[in-house]
Amino acid sequence: MNIETKKLNLIERIMRIKQVATIDKFETLITDLELQARTETSLSQIQNNEVRSYESFSNEVEQWLKEKNSK
Repeated sequence: MNIETKKLNLIERIMRIKQVATIDKFETLITDLELQARTETSLSQIQNNEVRSYESFSNEVEQWLKEKNSK
């Protein structure tokens, strides 16, 4: 079964849920899983030194703002 089929099956199952409390729990679970995945990605990037300093980021933002405001 491919990913698109799995997504559609999951949507169909969700559509059959009748209780708000169950939907609320499902929503919380999805949020928790998304946050966990983002955390794991961030930790992996830190371990692989795929990060930049705050100073570098700040300079990029300043440059972006200057370019944006000059248009």
